Amino acid sequence: MRVLIVKLSSMGDILHTLPALTECLAYCPSIQFDWVVEPGFKEILGWHQGIQKVYTFPLRLARKNPKLFFTEIPQVLKTLRAQHYDLVIDAQGLIKSAVLAKIINAKKVVGLDKNSCREPFASRFYDKGYAVPWSEHAVMRVKKLFSEIFHYSLDSRIQYGIDQDSFIKPKGFLPKLENKYLIFLHGTTWKTKHWPEGYWQKLIALVCLKNKHIMILLPWGSESELRRAKRLADNFPQVKVLPKLSLTELAYYLVKAQSVVAVDTGLGHLAAALGTHTVNIYGSTDSSRTGARGDNQVHLSVRYPCAPCLKRECIHLNQDLNQDMPPCYVSLSPERVMENLNL
Repeated sequence: MRVLIVKLSSMGDILHTLPALTECLAYCPSIQFDWVVEPGFKEILGWHQGIQKVYTFPLRLARKNPKLFFTEIPQVLKTLRAQHYDLVIDAQGLIKSAVLAKIINAKKVVGLDKNSCREPFASRFYDKGYAVPWSEHAVMRVKKLFSEIFHYSLDSRIQYGIDQDSFIKPKGFLPKLENKYLIFLHGTTWKTKHWPEGYWQKLIALVCLKNKHIMILLPWGSESELRRAKRLADNFPQVKVLPKLSLTELAYYLVKAQSVVAVDTGLGHLAAALGTHTVNIYGSTDSSRTGARGDNQVHLSVRYPCAPCLKRECIHLNQDLNQDMPPCYVSLSPERVMENLNL
């Protein structure tokens, strides 16, 4: 049986789907799974031995460069339609993913029903939709979907199935670093997910004071994150800004770290999938629904009447009063994070 999974993005959503794939293959090992994904996340799927072929669909790039709608995207669609899949699973539940799943030449297209999709209209493109409770964590929701589709009993265990031997050792990685460094994942998308920069600086100072021999590594993925990393590293000899890394190279660092501190970001989910001890910081988002899941995870959430607000902008942030952070973060201090670090 040939099955195509449609889950284009984001990093966290893709990682959340891997446990369902791992479990499904344990019950149905004869299935050949392929996947269509945004180009930026292709590396992740190469870490799972249960995925046979990966097709990249550059929808995000096409929005910035419309020429791709007439060049690369039609070519990808032509290739996908030539595969003749027995089943296509839209594991994303959005209109864009549902339309893509429908136009692929498959005997059957399935996904979440209208009450379970993030965008209910997407369910109109499926031959069959499955009900999955919103009360479940995102990982368990996808596992539930796959178990309903392929008729096996759901297991409560979360196994990502990532082959860590496939990670690339980055150039410049020193053997003396191994298991003697922390990684601070300071970058994320929403403004309300960002832990205040002053708190990161205070945490760095606390770590350096307690352990003068441990390094703190700061990765980055954009110019703004690079500038922040340089500011955080300033005046701290124990702090090193990493060079630009591929996901596979960064995964090598993450799996060998003594501990990680992460805001709500895809790389935090990656650390969880690798089983690295991680202190996860949550402001506007709900750790019970979309938080990092895996071994050795600590979840710290703000304490505030409106939390988790699930909003990209803080309605309580008053620039006229020179506020530089959402007021909820007062409840999530560097000292509280420090108490949970593995030092």
